[in-house]
Formats: sequence, structure tokens, C-alpha cells
Amino acid sequence: MITIRPGSRVYELLSTLAYVGEFPMRSVRLLGEVSSWTKLILKLTQKQDFCIEGYDATVTCRMLTISGSGPLRSVRLYRAAVPILNLMLPGAYAYYMMRYGNKNRSGKIIEIDRKHRVAETIAMCKRCNIETRPFELPTLQNGCNKMAVPDAPSFYSGWDLKTIEPDGLNRTKFSRLTGAVFYKGGCYAMYNARDAVMNWNGKGETKVKLYLSQIARMNAGISDVESAVLLGTTYDLGIRIMEDQESLKDDKDSIDKLYAHIHFIPMNGFGERLLKILTVPDWNETLLDLLFESEDRTYNLAKIEADAIENDVYMYSFLDSDLSRLLRFRRGLRSQKVVKYEILCFEEQSEFLQALFGEEVPVRTIDLDSVEEMMRSDWSDADE
Repeated sequence: MITIRPGSRVYELLSTLAYVGEFPMRSVRLLGEVSSWTKLILKLTQKQDFCIEGYDATVTCRMLTISGSGPLRSVRLYRAAVPILNLMLPGAYAYYMMRYGNKNRSGKIIEIDRKHRVAETIAMCKRCNIETRPFELPTLQNGCNKMAVPDAPSFYSGWDLKTIEPDGLNRTKFSRLTGAVFYKGGCYAMYNARDAVMNWNGKGETKVKLYLSQIARMNAGISDVESAVLLGTTYDLGIRIMEDQESLKDDKDSIDKLYAHIHFIPMNGFGERLLKILTVPDWNETLLDLLFESEDRTYNLAKIEADAIENDVYMYSFLDSDLSRLLRFRRGLRSQKVVKYEILCFEEQSEFLQALFGEEVPVRTIDLDSVEEMMRSDWSDADE
């Protein structure tokens, strides 16, 4: 018999499927150790006896079903198991019935793929302790200015953003946005490219940026959303994105003209740790204060993208994995040939940067463990 209790893997899986609808089998690695999670999912597709904590009755049923094939293979809640949600988590049941109850699932490849990208985004956010459960988050509105979003990091899916107002669907329908992450003092538009180079030049992304800025202003006091997080498989995709941007005939089509900051986050353990850093209040200033002496900081006043000048060497930090800013830095290199530069990065980013710059700019690595430890120490000092 399997006991469903808060915090258990079965509980987390069922409650997550209640709001993502379906999860791609090819991305089980984002849930945790692949073999154990795969075994659990396959076990739950068979009829089992379940005991729900807090209830004496035993339920016998299949919990999950697997449909599709290849990259479109999905795990979903078995229809007969849906009422169990009402026993374990009423909010999850209500949300599921609102979104998926009595509705036929689309078999269109493009729609299934989009759902998978949203589910993968949610899985990455959950790994970073970002609240993703819509039934546990305040409802966003677009009528007046009020602080609706919590201080702790939270994720709102693209669907939840679209349904804030009747016109929301039309304003976001052509966007590749998977959702938005709010944290104290900031907001990221969330995208999931997997291993494909995105086309950022469509009107859909411009419209959704304006719409998200309006939502952020009304609910979080954020005047404009200038930052995005782009999830991808590995930094190999980052290289292809940079090459694609370098091939543009006109800089006005560059990605940094849409979002001033696009943080590339690989969907792995390193990306998880990096995304955690990027959702800490004032994370950028905290990082720069840890890296450089205040008298060396440029405070965005340098003639090129640089964070500090040490002994006449322009220091550039790529710790935040910001592709938009990296593009501006590369443009600056072309016009400032006589200036000496150095790039700071984490070890996991060095191969990517060396592939882009070769011997042109020295790359110095910083240990991620040390940065996390220094930031934790800094937060502890601030709390005292």
C-alpha cells in the first residue's frame, strides 16, 4: 500500500500534475534521479492500493496514464484518480477541474510541446524553491496598484497571466513566454528554448513584454520588466544564440533591444544554483560588492560594459549568464581595441566563453561554492 502524505514523492507528483496537466517523460531528470522517478511513474500507471494521510478509507485505482510517443510522450493523471486530489489538496482539485475537467486534450504537436515547455519551466522553478502552485498564490489583477505578489519567489504560468483580463489571450497568443517569476524587487519573463535558437523579432514578444510590465506594475510595484530568463539544455545552445545574433545585419534586431538582460540558465544542477542566486533580493549588487572593491566599481559609467577597473584592466562579470549584456560587451570590444579586458565567470561557464572569445579576452573562473557561501554570510550579517 502507498501512503500519500505531504512531502512524499507521490504527493508532489500528483499535486504538480494537477496544475501542469501533463509532464514530458523525456524530462523526468528535472524531477530528480531518473531511474527511481521512472519506476515510480510506471508503478503508478498500475492499479494500486492508496492510503491518504488523514483518511481511514483505502482507495484502489490507477493514478497515472502515459500517452503519446517519442518526445511527445506524456504522463497525466488518470481520470478516475482525479477525485483523490480533493482529499489530499482541495485547491489542486479545484484548479484541475477549472483547467482540464471535462475538456478534451489537444493532440496537436505544437500545443503538446508548449505544455511540455511550461511543465519543464515549472520543474526548474520547483527545484529552486520558487512557489509554482497557482492555488497557493495570490490572484493577480490589472485594475489598480497593489502589492499582490509575495516577497518570496513565485512563478505564474503563461496561462495564468493570460487569464488575468479578457484581452490577455490576444495580447500574449503569439509569444513563446512560459510564465513569469516574481521575486522581491524584480520580475523575469520566463522562456524555455530547450535546444533551439529562438526568433525574438516577432511582435508577439514585444506585446507580451508590455503586458507583463503592466501586470508587474499593478501587482509588484515594478515599473518595467527588462529582464528575462531563457532556459536551455546546455551552453552549446548559448554559443548558437550568440552566433545567430552576430549574424544579424542590423543591431536594432538584437535580443538586447527587447530585454536589456536575458539570463541563460542551463537545465541542470548548475542552472538550478544560478537561478536561486538570481531570485535573491538585490542579488546583482550583492555579487558585485563581493567581487570588487567599491573604489574600483564602474557603476555603469564606463565607456563599455564593465563592472570594475582594476589596474587599468576592465573587469566584466558573467556570473549572471546575461546574454544581452554579453552582446553589448562584444560590440564594445570592436570599438575599444586598446583597452585591456578580463572576464570573470563560474567554472561551468568558462568553456562557453573561451569558445566565443578564444585568446582575445582572458577568462578567470570563480568557484560557485565560495560565492554561495559569501552570499549566505552576507545575508546573515544583514539579518543581524
